[in-house]
Amino acid sequence: MHIYQQEFGSDFDLGFDIAAFPFLEDLSFHLDECPSFVFHALEPNEKEYLLLWVEHKDVSRRNCNFPRYSILTATNFGSQEVPEIAHDENSKILFSSEDVNALYRFLAPFQMLDTLKVG
Repeated sequence: MHIYQQEFGSDFDLGFDIAAFPFLEDLSFHLDECPSFVFHALEPNEKEYLLLWVEHKDVSRRNCNFPRYSILTATNFGSQEVPEIAHDENSKILFSSEDVNALYRFLAPFQMLDTLKVG
């Protein structure tokens, strides 16, 4: 069972197969509004990250006015060993949509980079 399912219920529907995006790290926490996933920006470094937030499919179950899928910039306020990745006053919304196909298109370059990584 994934962390987001433990925190938000095994029936939470992301609208996509999380296995399709192995570079997404599940940071979901039950005190947040919805599941979240962290990944590196296109030019990765130890401080700059992106956070994907996935709202409920059912709009009536959402606690905020964001679209279903939102990606915002985030900063690691910790270290690589003990990360503390969060938004701050400088965070920007890079993507927001109700459409899962638009999400796939946005994540495609990150997927490509992930497959090119040399272990």
